Amino acid sequence: MTDLRRALYSHGNYTLAEPFMRFQTPHTDWQGKTSDDKQSLLEEFLAFTPTGKCAKTVTSSNGVVAMPATPRIARKPGQRKRGHVRNGLARKPRDTGLSYI
Repeated sequence: MTDLRRALYSHGNYTLAEPFMRFQTPHTDWQGKTSDDKQSLLEEFLAFTPTGKCAKTVTSSNGVVAMPATPRIARKPGQRKRGHVRNGLARKPRDTGLSYI
């Protein structure tokens, strides 16, 4: 939750995806806000559902938090998924030097 809060004012390892950029606040403005203003901005951010193909949401097991079902909410810049077996990037089996007769 701390990383999400830091992404709102661009002061962490994560950046906001394009549909969520409307909630981004400069760090100097964030410092001037009261704790109630910060909390309300965070609640608006968590309640926001982008329109279009990303409109699906994932609800927590206790039903308190509903997040948009996109892995691009807050992601480290330059971070990509790793390859899978179907992409041909899987590790080859190690040659142990043993032979079976």
